Amino acid sequence: MIISGLKTIKYGFSNRWLSAALAALLLTQISACGFQLRGSQAIGAMPFAQAQLELAPGVNALIADATASQLEQAGVELVQESAWVITLTATQVQVSQTSTNGLGDAASELIKMTQGYRVTQKTGSTDQPPAIKQAAVSASRDRRIDQNAMLAGDAELQQIKLDMADELAQKLVYRLSRSFAEPE
Repeated sequence: MIISGLKTIKYGFSNRWLSAALAALLLTQISACGFQLRGSQAIGAMPFAQAQLELAPGVNALIADATASQLEQAGVELVQESAWVITLTATQVQVSQTSTNGLGDAASELIKMTQGYRVTQKTGSTDQPPAIKQAAVSASRDRRIDQNAMLAGDAELQQIKLDMADELAQKLVYRLSRSFAEPE
């Protein structure tokens, strides 16, 4: 029970003391958390300075562009012929209705994109087995559908696909770097 505004609390603690204690507790929790943001640590060293990026039929162009950009940011030069070949397989997109409105129209949907890939190292005249056999990364988004604003919904869908492509490319390059990282 608060007596006379915010000056004292039932047990005799002043607001100033209580505020200072809560701030100290919050500061301790935040500083002791010990987490690292995914993007804050450097990507592990890639085992190759150059690589060839191959696209199988059906690869989403946004994902292909984002992957090329992420690889270049990781210090990998993309060339036409290389001992290392990164192959992106066909992009899988699944859209499922998660709710309906009163008329039975879709009110929200879940979009899931999956991008498969493999890495092969060429040596001499024969290819070795893939360094990374078939693997995949995925991202998903849930979006509301407003039947009265279809034009805005299309723009939103394009932005969602762009964001998902960037996320998939980041995950793919991160996994590549971690796959070849030295065990700790």
